[in-house]
Amino acid sequence: MIKSNKFQSIERIKDSLILIARSKLNKNQKKALIIIFNLGSINNATQLANKISKEAGLSLSTSWNIIRVLRNFKLLSLEQNNISLTESGKIICVKVSKEAEK
Repeated sequence: MIKSNKFQSIERIKDSLILIARSKLNKNQKKALIIIFNLGSINNATQLANKISKEAGLSLSTSWNIIRVLRNFKLLSLEQNNISLTESGKIICVKVSKEAEK
């Protein structure tokens, strides 16, 4: 019974975070999230900014701003030689990409 309640609480928190991300992320940030998800990981932030810029049709400065926003929301991990989505970023990306398919 206790495990069931904990699981339900975790699911409610997860659902809440997804709703917050949906409302706070703009369409370009959502596009970038999907692009990063499809890349897996990349080892250079400049390459990532260029890739987002090219694939989403955005200016380079906008791509850098998106990277900053995603990092601040803890959806993107910028570690030395490994830039990738966090677990939260992956969960939110899956939900966002399903919405984009509709």
